Amino acid sequence: MGDLNLLTEELRTLADADLRLLNRSLMRWTAAPLRPDEVVTHTQAALSAKAAITATGMLAATAGLPIADAARALHDYSRATNTRPMEATHALIRRTPAPDTVLRRTTNAEANPASA
Repeated sequence: MGDLNLLTEELRTLADADLRLLNRSLMRWTAAPLRPDEVVTHTQAALSAKAAITATGMLAATAGLPIADAARALHDYSRATNTRPMEATHALIRRTPAPDTVLRRTTNAEANPASA
C-alpha cells in the first residue's frame, strides 16, 4: 500500500473494489510455524504481490485510473502481448515498456478487438 500512496499526488480513501483487489494480492500469515520450503514459497508470493501492486500503482498514477481498472489494463496488456502476467509486471517495473505504452496498447485493443 505504501507504493500506491507514493505514486499518488494526494492520499485518498480506496474504493471498495480497490480494497478487494489489494486484499486478494496481499499475503496471508498463519500462526502455525512454517516449514523451510513454505517460507520460500510465501516469500516469493509476497514479492510477486508487491511487484503486481507496484506495477498496478504505476498505471493508476499515470492514467488517473482506479486500482481495479489499472489491474485490468495490466492483465489485458499481458494477454494482448502473449506474455505471462508476471513477465508483463516485471517489464513494466523496469519501464520496458513505459506505462503509457501499456495503457495505449490496452486502449487500442479495446477499440479494435480483432487486431489484438
